[in-house]
Amino acid sequence: MKKRSGGALFTVVAVLFAVILIAPFLIYAVLRMGWPPLIGNLTAAQAMRSYAAGAHPEWEAKSVWAGYNLVNDEYFLDFTYGTLTYDRNNGLWLVRDERRENALRSDLGVGWRLKEGGEPSGDVRWSAGWRSGDSETPYITLRADFRSGQGDPVPTEEEMRALMADHILEIYNRVAPAAAVDQVSVFYFHHAADHEKGGIQWNSVTVDLPEGTALTREQILTAPLKTS
Repeated sequence: MKKRSGGALFTVVAVLFAVILIAPFLIYAVLRMGWPPLIGNLTAAQAMRSYAAGAHPEWEAKSVWAGYNLVNDEYFLDFTYGTLTYDRNNGLWLVRDERRENALRSDLGVGWRLKEGGEPSGDVRWSAGWRSGDSETPYITLRADFRSGQGDPVPTEEEMRALMADHILEIYNRVAPAAAVDQVSVFYFHHAADHEKGGIQWNSVTVDLPEGTALTREQILTAPLKTS
């Protein structure tokens, strides 16, 4: 009887110790990926298979289990003729299909549109993803990153928002005629912040554009400002 009690106590202690060790990793995974491990891998795989059934009916998934890329913060799944990824964009999960995205970018002439009128300063990222249940309608995002000039005076928030509005609207107006943009983000970094804060500090504004809605200057001037 004593042996059984001792064995049971050891089992309980071992389980509690394992939970204590694993709990931080589970919490981290949920916060970073949005789903618990295992459930997230299965859910992501199902989403990508659902998308592929409409976009690539000839593709067969090589697994019912999606892998997770910790560096890129995305799930991935290999198929017979390619690989799809699945990631979260400001709360919206999208399937990334590099082949279709590149083809769409080429068909819409995004490259030459961005360069029309001169190469835009900073970095510009135009991307397209698809909701798992809608392989026909792309969800298009546009992001522009830019910096102040070295030695420029530190702007007030109002001045900074005006700079951000000018910058993103110039770029948005080049590509929007080709295809509606669903979400726009502009990131601004002032060089002085590097010395004052002791590290790089980006200020950003993100605006979601419901179907049929065009980006306006007022949206950039009034949308929530985030610092990271």
